[in-house]
Amino acid sequence: MGAGLAEPLVEYAVNNHQNVVIAKTPNRIVLGSMNDLAFQTKCLIETMGGLARADLAEVNRELNRIPMSAIKYRVSIDELRRRLADACE
Repeated sequence: MGAGLAEPLVEYAVNNHQNVVIAKTPNRIVLGSMNDLAFQTKCLIETMGGLARADLAEVNRELNRIPMSAIKYRVSIDELRRRLADACE
């Protein structure tokens, strides 16, 4: 798939997902994926020369391309595309 999200998918996500809820998870697989993303974030930022030098957009792009066990080792950007496309149908 392409590098970004198609404009209709972005519009759908922005217009239909205004309320975000942050809560604890009892799911150990999700927690493991979150901990791995935190570790990967730290490593990417350190590799780029620290927070002052890091390209945070690039960090985000890299994180979105790491396979995650919580989504059956899919890449999160592809899973987001798939879910938004399903929701828009």
